[in-house]
Amino acid sequence: MSWLNFLLIAAWGMLAAQFLFQACLFLVHFVLAMAGLLKGGDRVPRSNNVAAMAASISGVAVFAVLLFVGFTVVGYLQFDTLHSITFWVGVAISVAYIAPQIPTKLKSFWRDTMHEDAMLRRAFENAKNWPPKRSAEMTPATYRVIFSDGKSQNTDLLPMEVDRWATESNRDAEGKFQWRIVRIIDPSGNTVWGK
Repeated sequence: MSWLNFLLIAAWGMLAAQFLFQACLFLVHFVLAMAGLLKGGDRVPRSNNVAAMAASISGVAVFAVLLFVGFTVVGYLQFDTLHSITFWVGVAISVAYIAPQIPTKLKSFWRDTMHEDAMLRRAFENAKNWPPKRSAEMTPATYRVIFSDGKSQNTDLLPMEVDRWATESNRDAEGKFQWRIVRIIDPSGNTVWGK
């Protein structure tokens, strides 16, 4: 039965360390969210930081209650030196596992409260202005293409490719088709290629 006590004390040591680290991380997240609320207002929506503050303070409360209940229950047991050492060994094992994760979690908290949302919001703002304004040379238009057999068709072209497209089309049709492109008319009715 004494081995079971040692296992329970070691397990409680690991859990207590985990609960304490989680409570501290939530507290740090609360502070970062508050800083984001005060500093990052134009980059990150304030509602995100307020929600992060509420979630963080709730997390601190939950883990503090778990620690209090755990220490109250364990407090009824009488700790001798061996039990105390077992408890601290459990804490050390848990710290060895948790400590390497702390920088990543802190960086994630910082990004969530200060930066990440700002980049996403900027992307949505840029998407509202899509497609970007283009110069006249880079804006496609629908041109009326008149062929030598009297038929016509509408073709979308950039102004800078009208001449090349008409010349290449006539050269490719040579020997294969009897028709040729005679004239290309822009949307305003002006002849931009041919007679």
